Amino acid sequence: LGFGFVHPPDVVTMDRALTYFHARILGVPAALANFATCAWLNAVKHPKNLLAVTMVLNVSNAILCIVLAWVFDLGVAGVGYATAVANYIGLAFAISRICVIYPQLQCVIDAPADEKAIRWAVILDRTKMWELLAVQGNVFLRSLFLMYITTDFNAYSAALGSVPLAANNLLMQLQMLISYGADGFANA
Repeated sequence: LGFGFVHPPDVVTMDRALTYFHARILGVPAALANFATCAWLNAVKHPKNLLAVTMVLNVSNAILCIVLAWVFDLGVAGVGYATAVANYIGLAFAISRICVIYPQLQCVIDAPADEKAIRWAVILDRTKMWELLAVQGNVFLRSLFLMYITTDFNAYSAALGSVPLAANNLLMQLQMLISYGADGFANA
């Protein structure tokens, strides 16, 4: 569905994008779980463990990309598979760190089934949901608009051809690196 919004500059670029997508989609469950574990580590004030998880994920991704794309000559598919596998490696490391930090969480796993039941009334409490929306609603809209702008920028770049698409993607990566660096100083 998302590829329908992007105007591929040529058949080769679209084929490579779909190849990467089909390989990368295998790691989406782990990527979502990584967002949750990293957010939780940040919320409980464990920045060193958060940094360790992020480093394990990124270093394993870089190493696996080199090995699968160049050594095994899998090309674009190798990069997608490497990213998917790296997400599972990062998730396994994050879970192991959480179990070391909070060994008492093991009692939740070993608890009787009725104690592990989800209490939907507590989760779906309207007043709590409205409070959360009041606090996080603006952040959600900001993120939604940023994703739209990024996708739209890539779509217009793709309409110009493969070279402008690649150049603009590098510029976007540089902009992300600078913004993450600024956020790092702001949070330090």
